[in-house]
Amino acid sequence: MEPTARFGRRTAPQSGWRPEPAAPVDAPQAGRRVTHWLKPHEPPTPVSEVVAPDVSKGFPLLTFGIIVLLAVIFWQQLAHAFLIDRHLNMSVATLLAEGADGRDLARDQGWRVLTAPLLHAGLGHIVGNCVSLVFIGWYLERLIGHAWFAIVYFVCGLGGEVASLLLMPPDIVAIGASGAIMGLFGAAFVCSFHVEAHAGRGRAQWRIMRWSLPSLIPTQGDGTNYIAHAGGATAGVLMGFLILTVWPETQARPRFGRAAGGLALAGLAASALALCLVAAKYPTYQAATARFIPASQLSDDEPTMAARSGDLVDRYPQDPRSHYYRAVYWLRLRQLDPAINELKAGIDTPPDQTDTVPPSVQPTMRVLLGMLLVATHRQDQARDAVGVACDYPFDAPRMVAAIREFRDTGVCPWTPGAPSQASS
Repeated sequence: MEPTARFGRRTAPQSGWRPEPAAPVDAPQAGRRVTHWLKPHEPPTPVSEVVAPDVSKGFPLLTFGIIVLLAVIFWQQLAHAFLIDRHLNMSVATLLAEGADGRDLARDQGWRVLTAPLLHAGLGHIVGNCVSLVFIGWYLERLIGHAWFAIVYFVCGLGGEVASLLLMPPDIVAIGASGAIMGLFGAAFVCSFHVEAHAGRGRAQWRIMRWSLPSLIPTQGDGTNYIAHAGGATAGVLMGFLILTVWPETQARPRFGRAAGGLALAGLAASALALCLVAAKYPTYQAATARFIPASQLSDDEPTMAARSGDLVDRYPQDPRSHYYRAVYWLRLRQLDPAINELKAGIDTPPDQTDTVPPSVQPTMRVLLGMLLVATHRQDQARDAVGVACDYPFDAPRMVAAIREFRDTGVCPWTPGAPSQASS
């Protein structure tokens, strides 16, 4: 009777079966597979030689080390925050100053992809992430070892940030370790298939799915960056498959642990350097808090902001948004010339070096100014006013349509591939 084998592990032959004598072979090196020295009719490696990781022993030291690091960074965030509410949630201006990320920011400050996964927006944010990290770290770190756990965490944090940069709106600010933590869940699920005979495998997989799947299902209006979650989880699954390819059944841990640890240390050094850049830029953001409208005074209700625009211009004359809302105020009164003057004043304000003002504000003001100048039959002035805004990557349909019309009327020059109004 032929020996049988079950998926996921090698089994011993059935009783009574004996291999035929084979020619002597050189003894293999310790710890390596021996099946490729055997003849085809010889049995696979006995189950006694398969080494199953013992995840019931050991302490996940790195997991708790990461939690301590995140807690220290959060404490420093609170100590240097510009505005904190009673739930210890920080303002957007604070998060920008402390290293938050976004597509508009990453164009010139790519180091933010390393700092954003270390930050949290509030107490509830960091507590939830740390609880999840304890849950998954307790299993995965003891399964694959400290070195591989560290590099998986780092790579998945980057994966979540890259996904967020590519797929989220450009003016959205993203922070948090949840992308990295979701990646740990993905890697843990894949790595749990390494040894089928492990007693807690099925229970671990069920808990991983029950804990992680709700974090991948979007809920309207809760402020969670589900794209970062999905990006981190995808990176984690890929890292899990990579680990399986370098993890022989005869070893208790994946191979190349030193290389993984070295890469993780390099990532830690890069993140530390990025935090130094945050500290260097922080005084600039701090000084800008007196120049720009505080986030607590901003509203998405444009008519309300327009009604307050007189006071905003008096208090924050160097914030282009003050002049924008003042221009909206005059437009609501059908006063084109005062609106034009306010838009020109906003465009001429000193450039923002702190990213407090969204980069799209001044290009939007240029487009609006161009529309008003065209409406008052000042085509040449409109061409000069719109200027660089012709090539700005607007997302708002109203702005995209305005640029298309500017190209059709000669206010903006034609560029290869630019759609005409007729092709829309």
